[in-house]
Amino acid sequence: MTARGLNEKDFRIVADYLHEGVQIALKAKAYAKGTKLKDFMDFVESPDFSLKKATSELKTRVEVFTTQFPMPGVYRMKSSSFESSKNSATHTGARVQHCY
Repeated sequence: MTARGLNEKDFRIVADYLHEGVQIALKAKAYAKGTKLKDFMDFVESPDFSLKKATSELKTRVEVFTTQFPMPGVYRMKSSSFESSKNSATHTGARVQHCY
């Protein structure tokens, strides 16, 4: 994470996000019927998953936070650039080019 430019304050934010994710997973585990991983996955993938709002909100906050820190070796390009390039990939709606 330091390669992406995160500092000590940012690591605390990451730790808070991880803690919140674990807390959501523990609640989901308590609500799931059964103790197997399959039971857990069936619950969180079901339409009845009661923690969708919490997971969605956490995902959004994490995505907003992480977009501040560029990935080493990946350059953002305008969406029309490198359309046919074999070295390009789509990431969050923008085209990116990997540098090897």
